[in-house]
Amino acid sequence: MKDWSTLEGAAQREALLNELKGNIFEFLLASLLARSYGHESTFLQHFTSLDDGKVHQDFNRYQSYLLEHDQELYLQLPALAQKAAGYLKENTNFFTNFTPHQTHLLGKWASSFSLGNDLKESDLVFVDDKEKVKGLSLKLCKSGAFVNTKSGGIRSFIEKYFSIFPSSHSLQKELNDHLDQSFAQMRSECYQWADLESEDESPQSKTQFDQRWQERGLPVLPGQLSDDLRPLLHRHYQRIILKLHEFLGSLWDEDREKFSLCLLPLVGLGSKDISQLTCFHRGSKGERYLLDHFEFFNRDEFYKSLVHLKWPELKEGISSFELSLGSKTLQIRVKPMNTFIVSGLKVNCSVKSHKNL
Repeated sequence: MKDWSTLEGAAQREALLNELKGNIFEFLLASLLARSYGHESTFLQHFTSLDDGKVHQDFNRYQSYLLEHDQELYLQLPALAQKAAGYLKENTNFFTNFTPHQTHLLGKWASSFSLGNDLKESDLVFVDDKEKVKGLSLKLCKSGAFVNTKSGGIRSFIEKYFSIFPSSHSLQKELNDHLDQSFAQMRSECYQWADLESEDESPQSKTQFDQRWQERGLPVLPGQLSDDLRPLLHRHYQRIILKLHEFLGSLWDEDREKFSLCLLPLVGLGSKDISQLTCFHRGSKGERYLLDHFEFFNRDEFYKSLVHLKWPELKEGISSFELSLGSKTLQIRVKPMNTFIVSGLKVNCSVKSHKNL
């Protein structure tokens, strides 16, 4: 268990609160739904026994931390979960012709319930008396925000998510070569700024800065960069998103129907048995975490949105591009894994809604 007292800065503390509120919200909603379908005691017995009770202890710690550091959020979560349960049952088709006899929590509290890989994106899993399984991906976020749906390493992104295209392997290799070249260029520019001589090229030098950079106390996190260095990193990101946009565009031109199917895992719908419920909150007159609206998204809704799908132009000076899905936008963005002094990047996919559903 991490020592939360060592967290540095408001950003790290906010990230922790976001993680904890999501975990607690998932538990509260699962409990309410299990209660409404008559198996809450079984659900709680299973939950408290996970990992010899350690999961239950961790959950109590989450509650205590949230109560101490954001009491308003702590007190609002049960009400939001209650409204979410009602919305899911009354305003969606999730439980149509499906009566759950079991409810399981995944995610932070990885259930001992055995699942196929296609349901691993779920936060809650429900099982009926015929062993039919349905998964629910649950999000709790500020109204108007992008909701993260998928994040993957750039060195395997095309080959993994667009594998139904025969050219995915060669495009991935070309993208990786371009990444190495662009990183080497950015590193050379940074070395020149720091008055460091470039060392002889080696396999290791292609993927990271050498130890002299940190020995001098120079920045390693993007947020630490000076006004002189920041543009060098941003130009690196822009070179990569340009190439990713070009390669994915070539797949779009080759077969738009295949391309659309490849987007399913990127919007968080990798399995036909997974649906998404997003609870958006807002602030008003000094109050926070008031319910704004819910959004329910599944494959049926996704297929309806494809009529709006067009290949976008790439805007200059940014490290992302956006695909229109009607009332939603899918953003594809390149970001550092953590530090910028290693060549690895991740491709972050997120969805933003433009109207209440």
